[in-house]
Amino acid sequence: MDFGSEWDGGPIGIPYNIARKVRNKFMFRTFCTESQIPAPRFHIAKGMDDLETVATHFQFPLVIKPAFGSSSAYVMKVENRKELMETYRFILSAISSSVESALTDGLDLFIEEYLDGDEVDIDVILQNGKVKFTSIADNYNKDKGTFFQDSGQAIPSSLPDKAQEELLELMEETLEKLGIQNGLIHFEGKYTHKGAFPIEINMRMGGDYVYSYNKSAWGVDLIEQAVHIALGEYIKLPPVDVPKKYIIGWDLHPDDSGMLAELKQVPPGFPFTTALRVQFEDGVLDHAGSFTGGPIPEERFVRSGAGRWEAVRVRGQDPYEEECRHFARAVQGTADPSVMSPITEREALRVALAARESLSTGRRVRLP
Repeated sequence: MDFGSEWDGGPIGIPYNIARKVRNKFMFRTFCTESQIPAPRFHIAKGMDDLETVATHFQFPLVIKPAFGSSSAYVMKVENRKELMETYRFILSAISSSVESALTDGLDLFIEEYLDGDEVDIDVILQNGKVKFTSIADNYNKDKGTFFQDSGQAIPSSLPDKAQEELLELMEETLEKLGIQNGLIHFEGKYTHKGAFPIEINMRMGGDYVYSYNKSAWGVDLIEQAVHIALGEYIKLPPVDVPKKYIIGWDLHPDDSGMLAELKQVPPGFPFTTALRVQFEDGVLDHAGSFTGGPIPEERFVRSGAGRWEAVRVRGQDPYEEECRHFARAVQGTADPSVMSPITEREALRVALAARESLSTGRRVRLP
């Protein structure tokens, strides 16, 4: 079915024939070549003969990737002919739509020459063929190792103005030639020594950090704007020359691969609350942490003694930071050093070590 490229009064979005062309990465590369949009050399990989052709005529390093898919699943970099053959066999034996649901559209593979350069994400709000908003974010070490996994991101981009301008021009040219008129677009590109190249286009908001980074840096709610586009409500965003925040995030990748089979001490879902009571000679300290949907809890400290209760105010989320601040103030002579003496610090360490022992053994630990 072809819904055409003109709006007929129905839902506003990206026509099926365009979406099909963009979702299939091999078809997208073919489109770029036919439309005079920069693209690396590429070739379909249906068998060993195709690999021999690529190994003979293409320049290493190369990238093997599925025509469909997302999240860089089964996208691998190879440095020579031997790695090309071995990696191709590995992907054929491992690829499955049960691992990556986007592969239900097909398991075709293709190979392209590797693009060396700085990778970026460009988030775009497009309405009636007019770009209403763009944001460029840097991807750090996206090509580190065999698999293409992010090491980190930064928004706004720190690339030179010339590079950013070329990437934006490439994005607009590509979307215009595709005929995309409306949508929230996540455009992935690279700036190389040969100039700007498109990598792929996602006809949706980017995942992971994309929403929160854009909201924090530019004050733009991408989900809200996507709703405006779908409802045909005119978008007019005020220009923002200076970001509200400069954000850098780092992704942590384990040295070894595997699957998390069990996580003890944590309930299966949110919300939940953890509680800790520490008893002293002259009173008790209660700590409660409420996890409502993420790793950062809302914390409450209450102490009791001499027949009364009072809340303990702790700045920020980390009481140890407040402890360090108090130590610095005591050294400067602006805080009472007797509140946290070396003896009390030693006792606090004993309590922490006992708590760790109790958690690891599952038994109560009594302190003398």
